[in-house]
Amino acid sequence: MNTVTKTPTSIAGEHRIVIRGVGWQGYQSLLKMVGDQPVRLTYDRGDVELMSQLPIHELGIYGSLGVPEIWRFNGRDLKVLLRQEDGSYRQNAQSAAFPNVPMAEIERFATMEGFRDQNEWARQFREWVRQDLLPRNPLPGDA
Repeated sequence: MNTVTKTPTSIAGEHRIVIRGVGWQGYQSLLKMVGDQPVRLTYDRGDVELMSQLPIHELGIYGSLGVPEIWRFNGRDLKVLLRQEDGSYRQNAQSAAFPNVPMAEIERFATMEGFRDQNEWARQFREWVRQDLLPRNPLPGDA
């Protein structure tokens, strides 16, 4: 039996709801139903927590912590945000942490569907890294 609990939060405007007794399949179904709506879902041993996303507040927290780069993926688009001197973030086409990694390829892998399981997806990602990425960007000491 599922139970729903509204949990208090210390961030103004943020809402959280916990649904207890949800299996993994139920969580996957919720993810599909939510789609690209501004709701964050987390799963922990049968509990699903739904939270409203407050990107402005989150970015302020990351900025004050000095996080230099944030990647945001909404299920369709990948955005790279770089921290500015004033602590704000600006969208950038390329990662500062991984300047030689084509972000379009990362986005392509992030949006891939139709795999039987995650192992197949991971195998194809590793293959891309070995065949396409590493030859263009050799590791130090490799020549």
